[in-house]
Amino acid sequence: TLLLQRELERRGRAEEQALAANRDLARLANTDGLTGLPNRRHFDEAFARAREWSQQTATPFCLVLLDADRFKRYNDTYGHLAGDEVLRAVARVLQRQVRSPLEVACRIGGEEFAVLLPGASGPEAVARAERIRHAVARLRIPHTGNESGIVTMSLGVAEAVAGETGGECFSAADAALYEAKRQGRNRVVAHPGGTTATQVA
Repeated sequence: TLLLQRELERRGRAEEQALAANRDLARLANTDGLTGLPNRRHFDEAFARAREWSQQTATPFCLVLLDADRFKRYNDTYGHLAGDEVLRAVARVLQRQVRSPLEVACRIGGEEFAVLLPGASGPEAVARAERIRHAVARLRIPHTGNESGIVTMSLGVAEAVAGETGGECFSAADAALYEAKRQGRNRVVAHPGGTTATQVA
């Protein structure tokens, strides 16, 4: 009986260790190795869930896309290791700014990040995007290849519209981000209409 009990305990511990290892692997598969933020894979899943939740509950949902201005110039001037540190600094800003259990900040590729804001209307999301933009600018990271002389972000905001696909919502935010770049960078632009929230830090 004692031997059987010990064997059952050993198997129980082995199963717990296997489950913990599987959880760690799943977490790593959904985490960006450089910044520690959720990665594109996690973003795609969270984006789909947020849109579904928004439709089922008839509540607003906004997507914010953002990236570092003139980032290639930054890497060319300061080196890729310094560029990696900029991306980590942006990630730390997002971790401080995005705290609600429903909200998610992700690195979705290169210098581009995304923030999911379930429950936020367009104006609320623009205000949140502005806070993120200002927080990055306040870091005062030197960037001689950028118009402002420091590292800045451009941000595009789109509010989900009933009946549109996830791809259409993402494209709307991406178009707003592109418009922010076109207008001179370091600003927040909301879709539709290409409305500029703020132009300078």
